This record gives sequence, structure tokens and C-alpha cells, in this order.
Amino acid sequence: MLTPAQLIGHRGAALLAPENTMAGIELAARLGLQWIEIDAQLSRDGVLVLMHDHELERTTDLTGTVREHDWATLAQADAGSWFGADYSGTRIPRLDAVIERCRALGLYMHIEIKPLDVHETDTAEAVADLLRSIALPEALVISSFSGDTVAAMHRLLPEHPRAQGAEHFPENWREISRSLELDAWHVDADIVTPELAPMLREAGLTVRAWTVNDRARAQQLIDWGVESVFTDDPPRLLR
Repeated sequence: MLTPAQLIGHRGAALLAPENTMAGIELAARLGLQWIEIDAQLSRDGVLVLMHDHELERTTDLTGTVREHDWATLAQADAGSWFGADYSGTRIPRLDAVIERCRALGLYMHIEIKPLDVHETDTAEAVADLLRSIALPEALVISSFSGDTVAAMHRLLPEHPRAQGAEHFPENWREISRSLELDAWHVDADIVTPELAPMLREAGLTVRAWTVNDRARAQQLIDWGVESVFTDDPPRLLR
């Protein structure tokens, strides 16, 4: 049987409330989750905000990219009407406000850093500066699909847990893991095999899988040794 500790609320609870919003985060807490995953991007004027897509059209009433707008504009965007009328007027949150809210709710966080370009590191630098300024939360994992971003976090916050995201598991994973001093890999659930998690665990690494909304598949992954799964619909997996 799956437990809340084995689930990570993906972008809050992305099938049940607008993703990467306070509403979704608060819902994840009410559902009894211990961990959520959120995405951090940098605005034109250097403010870290929650947003998955670089383009704003899918989840807000703005156009263009996050990086093309100042925080003052992003703060006024409607980030909920696309999901449903009940969420009309939901706002894009700042990362610093989300961290404080998660502390108040007792939620732990996976922060995925989403650079505009895989080789730029200014988003990682901004995240590191923010975490230093507010003191590191008790339980927080930093991840990215950009190796340069993970390397930057290794340099900027070497003591902090880091995970590398991967759609395809690289053959040179041992070299990457050593060079970045990784704690974990966050991988597409479709590439997980019965051998993958034990292999990583033997190397001192954790594996977490995304995005899993089927209870039987989630249980299979856990049975294979995956530590936890990212899910859009926690109640479906806990039912």
C-alpha cells in the first residue's frame, strides 16, 4: 500500500488545482502530503517565480515568456481561469513566498530550476542567493534537467541535496553522479526497470520517478526500489 511519504505532489497537485500556485500547494498539504515539487524561473527584473513552461499562454492570460516580463506584470496575471472558473484570479507566486508558506504548512520541497537556456546559470545563482538569504529550509531538494544548472548548484550550495533530471538514463551516469556529487536522479517513470533503482542504490544514489498517476504503476515502481513518485493526483494513488 502506498503512503503519503512515497508521493510528491507534482507542481502542487496539478490535476486537482492550477499548477505551481498557492492553491495547489495548499491542497497538497490538505491531502496529507509531505513533499511537493515546484518549478522556478527568473523574471526579467530578477524575481524568482513559479512556472513550468517558459511560454505563459498555457496557464496564464499573458503572452510571451517569463523572462520577457517584470514581476509587476507577472504578479497581475490570472494563473487560474484556464483550470476552472473557481480559480479565476489565482496569481503566479514568488518563490520566496512559497518557501515561507511551505514552512508554515509543514511541507518539504523539491525545487526544479528551469533556466531559459540549458547553459545559463543565472537562475541557479538567484535560487542560491535566495536560499542563503532566508536560511535553507529543513528539507529541500534542488533539481534540474540542465547539467550546467546542477553543476552551478554544486558550486554555489555544495552541502545541499541535488538531483539530476533525465528523460533518458545516460550510460555515463556514474561519471555524472561523481562529478556533480549527486544525491539522486529524477527520471521518467517510463524508463525505470527492475534493475535501475537497485543499481543506483548500490552506488549510494536515490531514484525518484515522474509523473505517475496510475496506482498500480506507482506501487510497482516503489516495489522495484524507487524512493518516491511525482504525481498530479495524490488521492488516486492513495485510494
